[in-house]
Amino acid sequence: MNEKMDEMRQEIRRLETQIEAIKKERDSFKNTQASNGADLQMQIAKLSMSADELKAENNRHKETIKSLKDQLHAIKNFE
Repeated sequence: MNEKMDEMRQEIRRLETQIEAIKKERDSFKNTQASNGADLQMQIAKLSMSADELKAENNRHKETIKSLKDQLHAIKNFE
């Protein structure tokens, strides 16, 4: 009977050790997910800024083209 109890205690300790290892792995996974989520949010913000910058640059080019066309028409009308 005593031997059976010892075996059961050992099995309980083994299972507790496994549970702790699984909890640590879960916590590590959660931390990794949180870190990856933060990285993705930062990348999205950078891409959004890049898109806004490209739109602004595109608008500047459009304004330049319009100005050049206006100047060209003015020159043609002057002649």
